[in-house]
Amino acid sequence: MTYNSFVFWPYFSGAVFVTGALLRYAMTSPRSETFKADLFEAWSIFRGSRLWRLSLVIVLAAHVVAFLAPRAVVRWNSVAARLYLLEGFLFFAGCIALLGGALVVWNYLGRSNLTLVSSIFDTVFLAFLMVSLASGLLLAVFYRWGSSWGAVILDPYLSSLLRGEPVVDLVAQMPFLAQLHVLSSFAAVAVLPLTRAAILLVAPAHLCVTFASRLGSRAFGAAEAWIRQHNPGAWVWPEED
Repeated sequence: MTYNSFVFWPYFSGAVFVTGALLRYAMTSPRSETFKADLFEAWSIFRGSRLWRLSLVIVLAAHVVAFLAPRAVVRWNSVAARLYLLEGFLFFAGCIALLGGALVVWNYLGRSNLTLVSSIFDTVFLAFLMVSLASGLLLAVFYRWGSSWGAVILDPYLSSLLRGEPVVDLVAQMPFLAQLHVLSSFAAVAVLPLTRAAILLVAPAHLCVTFASRLGSRAFGAAEAWIRQHNPGAWVWPEED
């Protein structure tokens, strides 16, 4: 992997994801019959088993915790028993995620009602997702205690990306599997808005916006009623009969 890949690719992936997600949100009407049909189709394709979805949540949550609280992870791993417990649990969750993902891919390839454009992006997304999962498991096998060294190396890199000042010296020297894991994860994020799975993100976004707008209108109405009731102008300039 080239040095510039770790500078350019994350920003490119983030820009594609944000732009694609906003366009999908703007072009989607939650009240249309097409929306319901697309939502049902996406769920039938990508839902997998409950165990697969749970394993993905666990793996993703572990990465988020390692990014937000790397020192806590290192302190936890300072005790050998806790290190073995964490690594073993995450490796088991990763195996379930990989096997469950393989079943999702198998079932997807067996579908006969796939359109050309959507199937291309769906296939590319699933491919990047499987590469990310597989490379993560291989890292755990060949380069043990990744929860510790990953928190030390990857957290400063991701933090530097958010600051707009990428520091890639350490991450560019990581083993090939680690670099593949990082770049394939960014690639999966970039492709996601172009897939049918994107509607699974758009639907909750519409619900949140609708709920927030209703809550805001109620709050505004309550505030307006309170102001009318406690308006000091009525005391200063009382209405004449």
